Amino acid sequence: MQQIGMMLHLSYVYSPHKMCIMKTTRMFLLSILSVLLVMSSFSSCVFFFWHHDDDIKSVGYQLDLSFQDASGKDLVSGIGVEMMPAYGSSEPVETNYVRSDLYELKVVASKACEDVLAATPRNYIPSGRNLGLNSVDGYTFLTTHHYYMADKCPDERVLTYKLKCPYVFGNHVVREVVTYWEIPKMRDGGVSAICKRITFEGEEITPIASQDGYTYKAVIVLEGIGNQ
Repeated sequence: MQQIGMMLHLSYVYSPHKMCIMKTTRMFLLSILSVLLVMSSFSSCVFFFWHHDDDIKSVGYQLDLSFQDASGKDLVSGIGVEMMPAYGSSEPVETNYVRSDLYELKVVASKACEDVLAATPRNYIPSGRNLGLNSVDGYTFLTTHHYYMADKCPDERVLTYKLKCPYVFGNHVVREVVTYWEIPKMRDGGVSAICKRITFEGEEITPIASQDGYTYKAVIVLEGIGNQ
């Protein structure tokens, strides 16, 4: 501060345009101080939101479903996917997400959880209703990564996936996949639910855990329906 004061004093004494220079110098210093204050405020906000996000806990439900006919034909393979421009290019490329106009998916939890979500202005289930694609052992799986915030729905053990997909099912009927989960003890950042059992139209299906232990796969055999 002493050095800044000396600069202002010297400018005032020796400059032929001392008043103009002094005014310009003050404006410059004020600009610098304003930038520093903004940066300080921004850093504080980043610090707050970063640590705030660290406190958020969620329960994740990751399920991959393969639909096959009685002969083992893959009924998902060939389904249309979303197109997006490639990085650094305007040319569209295929993604790993099913075209949104080809299906409707609704994941239903308990009434208590649904009531809490309905009364909450914020959407706490981002991307949970998107269908992705994953190829395993020559079969194409429909993937869903669904989660609930632990402060809203911490213990959802039964989820019903209501799916309408004419490409797979051959009609516009909504089919239901009921899943049963175990919720591990909560950790920092959240946990991944463990899928214990799946039912589809009265049939019991055993889910298989992936190597990472987070995703559960199941094969559903459809009788007499599917794509052509």
